[in-house]
Amino acid sequence: MESRDLGDLIRSLRLRKRLTLRQLAERTNYSTSYLSQIERGRANPSIGTLHTVTQSLGETFASLFQTERNPTSSNNNTNHLVSWAKSQTDLHSPQSSRFAKVVHKNERKGLVLPGNTFEQQLLSPDLHRKIEFLWTRIPSGTRSGIYQHEGEECGVVLKGTLEFRIGSETFTLKAEDSIYFDSSTPHEFENKSNETVETIWAITPPSF
Repeated sequence: MESRDLGDLIRSLRLRKRLTLRQLAERTNYSTSYLSQIERGRANPSIGTLHTVTQSLGETFASLFQTERNPTSSNNNTNHLVSWAKSQTDLHSPQSSRFAKVVHKNERKGLVLPGNTFEQQLLSPDLHRKIEFLWTRIPSGTRSGIYQHEGEECGVVLKGTLEFRIGSETFTLKAEDSIYFDSSTPHEFENKSNETVETIWAITPPSF
């Protein structure tokens, strides 16, 4: 993910809404200078900033990462923003039906967010459901950004030890430990151990 790619997409969304930088600045309480730097790829906005900007544009945060690659498009920066392991179409597994969707291990969609150094894969079919189900693989020494969004989430550590911070509190989660919290509280995690941590998360409504 290049900062310029992200900036191009935000600028495209703003122009589509027929908003000036000044109008977007009034909605977000960010300066026009800072928003201009984001659009030109000269600033690296936090997850929280991206949430604010997209909501002010009348879009969801997830909309930044749901653009499918289209080789025939002239705007390659926008189309290459998101890297999915598989296409965004519904799965056509023989075990899928109108009542259920089976996601086989080799069919998971990979989700890439700006600044992430850890691997994320969707266990749910896509981001258009009422719940988002994620598998993550977090290398040693990895620290996430600070997340804050609507909804609730619950996670379980499958392997390793993960330090999780919610608001002003810190929790140490070991294998088979789980945690539940309100996602509107700022939260982040860090793998201080010498081994890779694997986790599973359920988030509702889908926020990424």
